Amino acid sequence: RRAAQMAGGLATAVVAASWLCALAAASAAAAGRGPAAALRGAVGATVGAGARGGGGRAGTHFAKGRLIERDALPDDWPYLRRCLDPRSPGGLLNLSLPLCGAGRTPDFSTGARVAVVGGGPAGTSMAKLLKDRGFAHVTLFEASDRLGGKSRRFEVDGEAHELGTCYVSGKYECIEAWAEGVGMTEVKVDKDRLIALDGGNGSAPAVGSIWDYLAEHGQRHYDIPAEDFFTRFLQARQEYMSHWSATMGEDEYMFPSDPGSVDFDALNQTFESWLLGRKLEVLVPFVVFASAGMGYGRADEMPAYYGLTWMHPNFLFEVTTGMFAMFEEGYETLWERLAASSAIDVRLGTAVRRIHRSGDGVDIELAGGGREAFDWLVMASPMPQALSLLSDATEEELELFGAYNYHELTISVFDANGTGALPADYELFTWADRLVSQSTYYRMSLRDGRVEREMYDSSGDDGPITIRNDFNIKGLKHDALAVLTLSRPNTTDAELTAATDRDVGRYGLQLDLLARKRWDYMPFYSVQEVVRDRKPWRIWDLQGKSRTWWVGSYASFESVADVLDYNLQLLNRRLCQ
Repeated sequence: RRAAQMAGGLATAVVAASWLCALAAASAAAAGRGPAAALRGAVGATVGAGARGGGGRAGTHFAKGRLIERDALPDDWPYLRRCLDPRSPGGLLNLSLPLCGAGRTPDFSTGARVAVVGGGPAGTSMAKLLKDRGFAHVTLFEASDRLGGKSRRFEVDGEAHELGTCYVSGKYECIEAWAEGVGMTEVKVDKDRLIALDGGNGSAPAVGSIWDYLAEHGQRHYDIPAEDFFTRFLQARQEYMSHWSATMGEDEYMFPSDPGSVDFDALNQTFESWLLGRKLEVLVPFVVFASAGMGYGRADEMPAYYGLTWMHPNFLFEVTTGMFAMFEEGYETLWERLAASSAIDVRLGTAVRRIHRSGDGVDIELAGGGREAFDWLVMASPMPQALSLLSDATEEELELFGAYNYHELTISVFDANGTGALPADYELFTWADRLVSQSTYYRMSLRDGRVEREMYDSSGDDGPITIRNDFNIKGLKHDALAVLTLSRPNTTDAELTAATDRDVGRYGLQLDLLARKRWDYMPFYSVQEVVRDRKPWRIWDLQGKSRTWWVGSYASFESVADVLDYNLQLLNRRLCQ
């Protein structure tokens, strides 16, 4: 009976994987015993506390949020304790800086004037971490008229739809702790994902189940008997954790900042190769959805480092609990509330024209005129574009941040009129075969102050990958849904719409486009840049030089959980009292 329950949970969670939503997930904790219960109690104690802003200004108070109940992780779970026990030393909700040991000095003091350039998840989370710990003079500059970056909300009749970050799941315990403290509401994705099947011989297209697809994929590609698939999956899940730890050499944080603990020989391959070399082939069908379905690319192309970074043990373990959710209010609302709760000095619509760093400080030149002086810079804007803001970029900075590989991910919100041939209560519907056949990424480089894109790999037809039925998931009044596409940068909007109409029309769906956003998504290095050049670790070594911290997906990984975790580690390692 327990195996059957877990199988259903796995199906729900595995299915729920869908591109940009990887950018946002939070692990909901359960009431009762264990670290999850500790998380909830700690958050509850902070609600209404009113973080102090600069000049004594109090932050906005929010009622306690509503999170979905779930099974707690084991009491002896070793990973991400600073999120599971957020009031422990160095924890998310422990607002005391660590003590400075012998010979250790902080990068800057609580009285320092800190400029944060970029108001996405990385910049907003770092500004909040600093303000909550007594750094009174933190100013966040955002060129657009909104906070959130890739966390973008689109409203239809006052109801939130995600044009970016969307899901809540395992490994995002810290995100959830903050969300509960600012009154966010989780809504569970509780229907198994449906799969598009080719009817053949001109027949109407069929609909399959995610669980059948996973088992069939394992049998077809890896000779795993379908009846043994789930049992072998659970066994491989346990083995994966020990292999993950042996390769990454880290359990406190997601980024293994000590290169001496990392097995670089094991990282010198693709993620699929890493799995197969450890006889974990039963996990590959899951990775089809958890990686390609999240917009991170195919496992046979993705560097092992990024596959392991995304597939953290917390994430993999919790798929068997069936926990997958969204925030009713939308992720952009989360960042707005977090900034308000800490009374961060946010300058929306304030573009930075140039940044001048010296031994004495940091001078910010604004595009609208004027200059402001600071003691420290937090660079939280996308790379390589933002590198052009620096008047004095070093050779090391140019090499590390001057070029990245990217995928383009497009998410569109459509007005819908019914569910066509799909079940009336469906929540997620995926063209699974497209996940393993479609591939597109390009190299984005900064050359002579200009950003250039060079296509490296392109295959597929720009058709949709997943439909997310927000109407059913959130119980909305307006019948609207979102469609994810792995697209090529040179594909026009009209071509994207036509490709979507072509495929959804076969299932009797008629959609009218309401909004669309195309993202440069998941900056990543090649296997060679990770293993031979050690670029992620050279970025870590660069932290603190030239009065600068470097934060964001370009320094860590394209996920709000990873971005926040990286920021928390950076703060705990570089600041003290």
